[in-house]
Amino acid sequence: MKLEQNREYSWTIIKDQVRKLPNSRGFGSEIRFLSFKVNSSGEVISVDSENWNTCGTSVKDENLLRNLYRILYYYANSPDRAIFREREVLIKISQLDNHFRACSTNQYLIEESFQQLFDQDAARLGELLTTVFSASPSDQGDISFRIPLLPHLPIWIVYYEGEGAEGLPSNVEIFFESHATNYLPQQLCEGFERVFLNEVNRLF
Repeated sequence: MKLEQNREYSWTIIKDQVRKLPNSRGFGSEIRFLSFKVNSSGEVISVDSENWNTCGTSVKDENLLRNLYRILYYYANSPDRAIFREREVLIKISQLDNHFRACSTNQYLIEESFQQLFDQDAARLGELLTTVFSASPSDQGDISFRIPLLPHLPIWIVYYEGEGAEGLPSNVEIFFESHATNYLPQQLCEGFERVFLNEVNRLF
């Protein structure tokens, strides 16, 4: 899937596509993903606590809204099914598209930010990822989680504890499944990681 340049992603433009998402492409009757809920009028609610039903704030940041609308627009035009393989093929974001590899610096900064959160309080971060972001534990590295950015678009955050005696620092790597660009262009996958990181920082 390729990113369309110079397209407007206001609610007026994308609403017909996004309103098709409930009960399709892995969603239930509501459009909920990460810490967000989108209603039929285009309002995006960002959760304030672990309780979706009682707490939430309407997102007013225009840049964030445009990014979320753009992500949902592309996802609404993706295959209406999950792509399953006998074995998950996890790769770095720079490997998703052979024609777009200029994202290693941003990816390093995102991974470094998550590494600092794990170093600060791994238990608290794990609880937040599980309760708010629907993460499930994985068996990669020392600590790892599978997080559905969207129902058919998971990422894996893998934390490697440092080795004090050998002077090796802790480290984080983020992986996508190799079919991720069936659901979002690579540039949007990277931007989605940043949205996710910002929400984790807000709630941590």
